[in-house]
Amino acid sequence: MAIVEAIRPDNREAPDWLVIRERIGDDVVVVEIEAPVERVMSVRATLDEVMEYVYSLLRSIESLLEAAEGVDEKRSPS
Repeated sequence: MAIVEAIRPDNREAPDWLVIRERIGDDVVVVEIEAPVERVMSVRATLDEVMEYVYSLLRSIESLLEAAEGVDEKRSPS
């Protein structure tokens, strides 16, 4: 759900000719980007931006999980 929320601001600010849809399926996040062919370079820039959001979010989640594992290791008896 966090990935979808990270993408939504870009969707709200998209120009009229660009449609971004996102949905969550069974352990899958689907992002659809629809635009006229003549706007392919703009679509590429949007896709790059979306992937940047997703990558940053995944790095943040990994960091949180690593931190949580460190806390659990400190709590567990030796």
